[in-house]
Amino acid sequence: MAQSPTIFVSNIVQLKETVDIKIAQLEFKCKQLEEKDAQLEEEIRLKDQQLKELLSYNARNAPEGAATDLRAVGSNANLRQGTTKMPTSCLDLKAAGFYLNGIYPVVGAQHIELVHCDFSKLTFDPSFQKLIGFADVKSAPTYFHVQSITRDTFKQSNTTVLFNVEHLNVGGAMDVKTGIFTAPRAGKYFFSITGLAWFPVSSYRRIFYIGLYKNSNQIAMAHAGEASTLGQWGPFSSLSTQNLQKGDQLSVEIYRISPDVYLNGNGFVYFTGWLMEEEVVLSL
Repeated sequence: MAQSPTIFVSNIVQLKETVDIKIAQLEFKCKQLEEKDAQLEEEIRLKDQQLKELLSYNARNAPEGAATDLRAVGSNANLRQGTTKMPTSCLDLKAAGFYLNGIYPVVGAQHIELVHCDFSKLTFDPSFQKLIGFADVKSAPTYFHVQSITRDTFKQSNTTVLFNVEHLNVGGAMDVKTGIFTAPRAGKYFFSITGLAWFPVSSYRRIFYIGLYKNSNQIAMAHAGEASTLGQWGPFSSLSTQNLQKGDQLSVEIYRISPDVYLNGNGFVYFTGWLMEEEVVLSL
């Protein structure tokens, strides 16, 4: 039985709508494929750029006679271990065969730095390497704590205080016989001087100055002063942080002292110090 014209037209309209929907869907799929194709082309371009950079870096830094083909870099352990140069950046690590993103120690200008390397980025991308901080690395520990318990008294200006009890002297940088500390390596050090000075009966104020000297130059000082009708002890202390070079010599010396005032070394004088931060790069 033949369809009526009305039904026939309705079917044609529905078919056209269905075709239009399919065409729209196909056009959308084509657009997605075009975008995906563009992304893949960009990824290939970036990978090719990274490949060229790595090949160029290997050609400049590989040991003499070593292969610089990337296939060898990935599989030749001798090439990866053939240089004695310590890494100074994520670029060095990448050239050495590292590929996992993460935090790595590298050699900085003065200290060991911790950097985050994102090896998925191009080397000139700012996010390729990010400084996290500094690693507290010391080539050897240095700290001491000495005391003077001699019954001798120190009454003269420009006198080096001697110590005869070595409670702690890790690294052996403090010489109690001479009272001199010799910096074993460059870096930042902390020092503390504490003690008691005796002030006799006096109607006027008497003074006592003691200092920390580096290579015969005063770099820190402490003092005490009293005017007493009975005579009494005057405490003093000096705390300082110093930037030292290897071989610098430090000593504790009486700088200025009034008549009849004295520093009693009978167990009341302490000298303490330690290496807080080493310029470890100088030791590498």
